Amino acid sequence: MAYEIVLLDNGPVSRAAEEFTENQENFPDTRVLRIVETFNHARLNNLGANLSDREFLLFLNNDMIVGKSSWLRLMAGECRADEKVGAVGCKLLYLNKTVQHAGVVLGAGGVADHAFRGIGGDAPGYVMRAQVARRVSAVAAACMLVRRQAFAEVDLCVKRGMAGWKTLYAAEAVAEHREGCSRGHDFAEPKRDRFMRESTVMRRRHALPLADGLFYNLRFSARAAPIGSCA
Repeated sequence: MAYEIVLLDNGPVSRAAEEFTENQENFPDTRVLRIVETFNHARLNNLGANLSDREFLLFLNNDMIVGKSSWLRLMAGECRADEKVGAVGCKLLYLNKTVQHAGVVLGAGGVADHAFRGIGGDAPGYVMRAQVARRVSAVAAACMLVRRQAFAEVDLCVKRGMAGWKTLYAAEAVAEHREGCSRGHDFAEPKRDRFMRESTVMRRRHALPLADGLFYNLRFSARAAPIGSCA
């Protein structure tokens, strides 16, 4: 599978991270974009995407550990199977091998929350939904493959669905997400204020409260699941 890497450097958090970034510049088909400004996840990804003209874009956080060598091929296969698939996310596990993400449920926990958070990594979930590829309203951007055409047309992920693009959860593609290890959790100070502002924007922009009636039974609980730990 042909690919190129764009490494986004938003300021080193350690000397080891700085050395890693410097070493990556020596690899072929790898570019480093240094962005010296306040952290903004969406803006960083937009700047990186502008440097590539590939058909598919993979957004991958720096706190991800991938397992199977076939993980990216599995995600790309889901995209290529249907030209209306705009994005594919994978199953994300905490360090203790419980599920962090198996798709996103709109309206849960206020704005949105990860489906099946906290169940065992091999657990089936409700009617096997944690173990099979299926359509969802959104997926986590920590590891997300996006069709460039869909990325260029609409926002991620709610407006993409409104525009007719499909978002899929690929259960067989599994990665460990050490959530919060690099930057800390969004609920911790001083990032909590930013998180609350972003939640307010989502509510106003999409006429919330959201209700994920397409892919989640509204009779089920909308409470957020406990947040796991990277420790």
